[in-house]
Amino acid sequence: MKPWILAAALGAAAPAAAEPFAAPVDLPDGATWTLQATRSRTHDPASSRPSSEAATSYRLTLRRRDGRPDVLIVQPSEGGLWGYAAVKGPIEVEVDESLAPTGLPDWPSLRTKIEAVIRETAPGPYIDDAAAAVTSPMSADVASRVFFPELALASIGQNLDIEAGAPVPYEDQLPNPLGGPPITSLAAFEVTSVDSDHAVVRWRQAFDPQSAARSITQAMNRLVKDLAPDQATKFAEASKGMGVERNDECLSRIERKTGLSVETRCSTVIRVTAEGKSQTRTDVWTITQSLPKTP
Repeated sequence: MKPWILAAALGAAAPAAAEPFAAPVDLPDGATWTLQATRSRTHDPASSRPSSEAATSYRLTLRRRDGRPDVLIVQPSEGGLWGYAAVKGPIEVEVDESLAPTGLPDWPSLRTKIEAVIRETAPGPYIDDAAAAVTSPMSADVASRVFFPELALASIGQNLDIEAGAPVPYEDQLPNPLGGPPITSLAAFEVTSVDSDHAVVRWRQAFDPQSAARSITQAMNRLVKDLAPDQATKFAEASKGMGVERNDECLSRIERKTGLSVETRCSTVIRVTAEGKSQTRTDVWTITQSLPKTP
């Protein structure tokens, strides 16, 4: 999705001048609001995988905690946790100043529930081992981002304090949920417009292809060795020359009074190349947050 299309959809105002911009998240203990998210997923025409769409709704309550990370109490809609409908709430998610997920205080219990869902919905000869293999490498902070992607995406443009009017680049080291070395990414924020009530923030990120391929290959080699050791040598040979590209882009419309992104639109394009063949997957997200009610 082209950036100017996203900007138009978010109703961007006139371009911002190059000046300091800050929009801290300013919410009291007990503030409650609703987050709604939809995601459409498409694959390239050569893929046999079907396109899909999914939606979820969470009721969020912020709990401020002195000396400890703040917590969002997440109450999923009747559909349960995204992708794991049998996992009901409420679920506590630790968050930072931008309300990005940073941990799960009850991760051992939640992991057990998720593994049970995997076993029930995908039976097979290796499923018991696979269920544990998928979740066991994850620390609580990685799991909070993997299982609550809509919270992570909604927080991207929140709580910024940067120069407006020009991209602000940075480099990051991203954890691989399946284990393996961190993945290097190059990213940038840009405040594209500001008025008295709202600001529009663009964020872009791209994986370093070599770093991503190295990390994912090591992680997949470990999984194959654990689950199907008789196939490990064959997979290791097939994975030589694997390439992984990922490009993300989000536009966030920030309500300046509260610092919340009232609308976030994101696209993620992942291209994997192995054995001379490539497959591309595209995810498009739309996330809205209602204005909070305060106690």
